[in-house]
Amino acid sequence: DGWETARHPDRPPVLIRDPITNLIDNPLMDWAVLKLGMGGAVQSEGVSRIIIDTKHFKGNFPESVMVEGCDANANATPVSDEEVCAAAPDKEQGKVEWYPLLKRTTMGPDREHVFEKVRGELMNSDRAV
Repeated sequence: DGWETARHPDRPPVLIRDPITNLIDNPLMDWAVLKLGMGGAVQSEGVSRIIIDTKHFKGNFPESVMVEGCDANANATPVSDEEVCAAAPDKEQGKVEWYPLLKRTTMGPDREHVFEKVRGELMNSDRAV
């Protein structure tokens, strides 16, 4: 899917960067819930790689991205897709708990951002396409 970062209806006229992280300090967050077809990662191994592709997004790529995961089948009773969406990041309710897979990371234009798992953490092995 694509994004149009400058077209967010509530975007403030002036963007301020955090002096420590150099990321835009803004409470706005666009999000999407993706259901993994094969049930996701094996719990003992976790996610081995995440690829975020900004190819062809040269002026309107996202400034940063954060990836979280949840296990909708962790409880004795499986959670429906609707309940997973109700537990989305900007909502306080829900029956699943989201956990970080990739901390908020700066993105760049027109490239493939590859994050490989090293020593239990996803590390950026960013490559231009």
